[in-house]
Amino acid sequence: MPALADLQADFRNAVLGGDDARAVDLIVDSAIPAGKRIQIHRNNTFITLTESLAAVYPVILRLVGKEFFEAVCRQFILAHPPRNRSLIFYGLDMASFLESFPPVNDLPYLPDVARLEWAWHSAYHAADAIPLAPERLAALDPNTLPALGLELHSTCRFVSSQFPIFRIWRANQPDGDADETINLADGGDMLMVIRPLFNVQIRNLNPPETAFLLALDGGADLGHAAEAALRTDPAFNIRDTLRDLISSQTFAQIIFPREDPRS
Repeated sequence: MPALADLQADFRNAVLGGDDARAVDLIVDSAIPAGKRIQIHRNNTFITLTESLAAVYPVILRLVGKEFFEAVCRQFILAHPPRNRSLIFYGLDMASFLESFPPVNDLPYLPDVARLEWAWHSAYHAADAIPLAPERLAALDPNTLPALGLELHSTCRFVSSQFPIFRIWRANQPDGDADETINLADGGDMLMVIRPLFNVQIRNLNPPETAFLLALDGGADLGHAAEAALRTDPAFNIRDTLRDLISSQTFAQIIFPREDPRS
């Protein structure tokens, strides 16, 4: 008798479209033949996983159509079967899969749209965190601010693209204008996806905001993050930007500088 792990592997391979022979030999025939029973499991598996992917990637579904989307999902499932018991985490590899999937080569923006949809999905399911209250920063000595860091909210995600994926995403929402003409040459986006409380928000960042936030996310203090933004745009206003980002609940907490143990 094969070990349990071998039995499970044989059945998994059969369900995912592999050779049924090993699994069929291990199933007791009844009113429904073993091969037919495996086929039922296979159909149910692909239907369930496709529905799960459609829930994560509704814009991709709308862009390519139901029939083509289901064909894409079938190939994706074969290449990337679930490896976690929760389907919440399933579909992470869709963007990289689309990049190497020849039938969508004429839709070069599609992988980045998938990245945006996964960021939205990931932010929605991320652990909750209490946003930084504006009064906490306001209560500090202004002279100490340049040495402080700010931790971004735990739901914060960044998505960059050379294409206008935010307009594509927005036009393909249930209340969007699917007939809107979007010129791919109009330029790309740097997007921040975040869910500080209940609703996922998408913010299209300008270059200095991008430099500022990425510096903070990389561990820089406010002084160095502001310098990074000013190199991008000398007119960058750190006071107004910081006020706006805090009111938008972008941050989770203040990071105070460590004391020098030699002092």
